[in-house]
Amino acid sequence: GKIISGVAEAGSTVVVKKSTTQIGTVIANATTGAYSITLTTALLNNELVAVTAKDVAGNISVAKSINAPDTTAPSIPTGTFDVTGKIVSGVAEKGSTVVVKNSANTTTLGTIVANATTGAYSITLVTALINKEIVKVTAKDLTGNISAVKSITAPDLIAPSAPTAIFSSTGKVITGVGEKSSRISVKNTANVEIGTIVANATTGNYSITLVTALTNKEVVSVTAKDAAGNISAATSATAPLVPVAVAAVTTVKMSAPSSATAQADALIQAMAAFAPPTAAQTRNLVGYYDTQQPMLASHG
Repeated sequence: GKIISGVAEAGSTVVVKKSTTQIGTVIANATTGAYSITLTTALLNNELVAVTAKDVAGNISVAKSINAPDTTAPSIPTGTFDVTGKIVSGVAEKGSTVVVKNSANTTTLGTIVANATTGAYSITLVTALINKEIVKVTAKDLTGNISAVKSITAPDLIAPSAPTAIFSSTGKVITGVGEKSSRISVKNTANVEIGTIVANATTGNYSITLVTALTNKEVVSVTAKDAAGNISAATSATAPLVPVAVAAVTTVKMSAPSSATAQADALIQAMAAFAPPTAAQTRNLVGYYDTQQPMLASHG
């Protein structure tokens, strides 16, 4: 793209113009008419120039149009997915062939020739991509030069997997694993959120400390919501049954009963355990008092 050469009228002045700007001139060989013009700046992108010859009388030939070589790759095309993940569209070099490949750059998912006037293109994929897949879009011109890659990401229409969830032994903390960077939400049976946190961006691990511990086998539901707003199925987790602490019992030590009291208690227990005593038996009970005087025996 640096040198333009050819044959013109012998001794004529050869002029090269790009649009209306003269970019080179030389006098053709007086015998053969051969000429060679070295441009100040090489033309490498299929530029169109016009070459004319002017004789010594000032007559100018019809212009000869020639194209510079095309060794310049097209600009990077634009590209976006539609909301369904089925169509990739954008703008590329006019008339270039736009190719969409998978992230490994090994499989062609779609191809089309960009509009010759506007460069607009639209490619309908055979299979919609709906889970943040990355594709690579390139444009290839008529000479075979290929643009740099434009990477675009498919929409996310897939809900995260249900997170794992387990209570701590105290019922205060719920831990588990959800989709990386997803928002984990814990709700009670009334569908009221009682805890939330963003899962770790690398591992998906999470840990939620509840305001109030659940200690009576309460059931909660745990979900994960990704950045696109898709919400996972709920995972049920059951709180532990934590025994309620019982207040200590105070032991009261009674003083030993007096002898008279002990005898009375013994009598009551005996009466409760046996049939009522006869009159004769009553005389022998503990505490019985005989008011009769004993008879005196006479001895002769």
